[in-house]
Amino acid sequence: MSGSEMNPTLDDIRSQVENTVAHERSQYAPKDRDNGHHVVNPDRAPELPKEAWQGLFGDYRDLVGPTTEAPDEFHYAVFCQVLG
Repeated sequence: MSGSEMNPTLDDIRSQVENTVAHERSQYAPKDRDNGHHVVNPDRAPELPKEAWQGLFGDYRDLVGPTTEAPDEFHYAVFCQVLG
């Protein structure tokens, strides 16, 4: 390994993070129905339908939602794990 590979610069790290984020976001982008290409919304992953928030899941979201900036989808996943 060369010295630059062992000690990446801040720009190298930033570039790697940006590439990783772009790749991850593209995995959740909805597909355009006309041509099958991804329609990328870089600000938000797909939202859960309102039907997902029934019963205990809705109660949990109502309880913890206002206490954090985490998205509802994260709370859903956490609650699934807690119940499991």
